[in-house]
Amino acid sequence: MHNHSYTKLRYDLARYSTHRWDITVAVNLACNLNCVYCYEVLQTKQMSKEVSELLLRFMAANATQSKLMTIGWFGGEPLLSKSTILEVNNYARTMLQSFDCQLQSSIVTNGMLLDNDTSQQLYEAGISHIQITLDGDKPIHDKRRITKKGFGTYERILTSLETIPPGMKLHIRVNTDKTNLSGIGKMLKDISSRDISCDFRIYFSVLDECGEGCHGFSKKHNISLLTQDQLMTKLAEYLPLACKLGLTVQLPTSETGVCGAISRQSLVLEPDGTIKKCWKDVGSSEGAIGNIADPIFTENPEHFRWLAHDPLVIDGCPECDTFESCLGGCAWMVKHGIEHQYRCHPTKGSGFEKIRAVTKKLVNDGIAVYKNDSLIPIPNKSN
Repeated sequence: MHNHSYTKLRYDLARYSTHRWDITVAVNLACNLNCVYCYEVLQTKQMSKEVSELLLRFMAANATQSKLMTIGWFGGEPLLSKSTILEVNNYARTMLQSFDCQLQSSIVTNGMLLDNDTSQQLYEAGISHIQITLDGDKPIHDKRRITKKGFGTYERILTSLETIPPGMKLHIRVNTDKTNLSGIGKMLKDISSRDISCDFRIYFSVLDECGEGCHGFSKKHNISLLTQDQLMTKLAEYLPLACKLGLTVQLPTSETGVCGAISRQSLVLEPDGTIKKCWKDVGSSEGAIGNIADPIFTENPEHFRWLAHDPLVIDGCPECDTFESCLGGCAWMVKHGIEHQYRCHPTKGSGFEKIRAVTKKLVNDGIAVYKNDSLIPIPNKSN
């Protein structure tokens, strides 16, 4: 019988902490791409001046009780609302300094609107982290992440990586499923050939059908989804190549993380001011817990259900050897009844054991170091 009392205590202390606020801002629901697995009905909603001012008021009202606020700019494609992002982030940074509260800002973008000027503007506005997605090598990527007119975006996105200034940190997310695994090696070679001047790392994620707009895309487009264990098995094969190419790969961590959706001081703001708890409900008719114009939402039944989420009562999870890393997996998936194999932690199963073995060999051979949950090649050794 497992005793998880200490884990549960640490988990709850983190969830209900008042040390920080985490705010994800879906500044619009519009997009300049037509990816096969994204919202089926694209919307044109943009955040108004009124809503952005209400967001700043909300931040000011809560800054005195917190030492840190984070803003994650999200969409749609957030850079379609670049002026709003720059204005709000610049103002928030100055405002929070007067409250002795630190601001950390990031953005998730498809990269199509990034150029040297835009990347520099984001950096100067205080946005320190940026995430851009690839879907494998050019033939596969250009069938899936396409423009409204059906053109591929692979080369344009690779070029955008070169515009990011050295002071920013870049995460290159690679969406994976059974149909694009064969292109990972070529994609890694293409990334390594680019003149990327910022600190960057690559991480791999399975495609899933979570979210209102994503249901049914795999059947419609003949895409077979992977489990986390299947992805880990394949990733282990590519780690030596990544090291040889001088690329840093972020690996799953066994440390317990706390999802913002089930945390007290975390919210997702939609363009019209609607407040939700999980980014997977963005654009959905479900999940609202209030509005930024009246943000006293603690007693909202939907909000209460998120905060009452208890991993210790999830069937089959507390007895698992990886429970203290996983804590039941994605709370949104638990809430919606997604099967275990699609939400189990990446460290569970034989795939991650293969990653451990490969990582250990690369480190022992002096080819790479393992630091900050990443496998980092040693210059002049990996080649």
